[in-house]
Amino acid sequence: MALAGVGAVAARQIRSPAQIAADTAAPAASIISVPVERRALATEVIVRGTVRYGAPQEVTLPVSTLKTSTSVVSSVPKPGARLDEGQEALVVSGRPVFVFRGATPMHRDLGPGSEGRDVRQLEQALARAGFSPGSVDGRYDGATATAVAAMYSRRNEAPFGPTDLQVDQLRTAAATAAAARDGLLQMRLALRTAEQGATPADVNQAQVDASAAAELIPPARTAITTAQDKAATARAAIRAAQLQEAETASTASRD
Repeated sequence: MALAGVGAVAARQIRSPAQIAADTAAPAASIISVPVERRALATEVIVRGTVRYGAPQEVTLPVSTLKTSTSVVSSVPKPGARLDEGQEALVVSGRPVFVFRGATPMHRDLGPGSEGRDVRQLEQALARAGFSPGSVDGRYDGATATAVAAMYSRRNEAPFGPTDLQVDQLRTAAATAAAARDGLLQMRLALRTAEQGATPADVNQAQVDASAAAELIPPARTAITTAQDKAATARAAIRAAQLQEAETASTASRD
């Protein structure tokens, strides 16, 4: 009985290669179901560094815009203050400086007659602030001037009148026209003098000089008209904005 038991144990421990392969084979394939999920895949990257302010950006204002020969900053925002578009950032020499979005640097004074991408950028900013500049076409016309004046008036600030540049252009145009008229009178006088007894060559030269002087008159008159129109547009825009603000205040008081 003991030998039979040992033989039975040995028989159970001895397996054929086929049996071993069957015992270690992978299970038959079956269907496995899981819920479908949708989520963002993200990974984290840890870096070390030092956070600090970048290089300061210097902002200068043209003297002609400030109507003064010096720039005095009388009001600045508190450190860390958030400035939204259209908000007053500084007060320089008594004039407010507003913040507007834009990619084109404001490198010049803008006024009636100005054209370019910086004018279009100004018109877009005015439209976002609720002041219609008319067509956003990059041309500073009467509608643009009225919108600028309305923006200043809404903030209880006096709108700009004609800039110093416009005034200088008007004065220069007037002086040029006066010089052209004086030159024409002198040439005509020389022509009359030559016709009274000078040689034919002198008469011809006097006629040429008089014609040349006469050609300077129309451009000079055109320059005067252009400068006067620009100044008048600026003044009209201020008056229109003031009337609009007065009507708004009157309507509010009645309500």
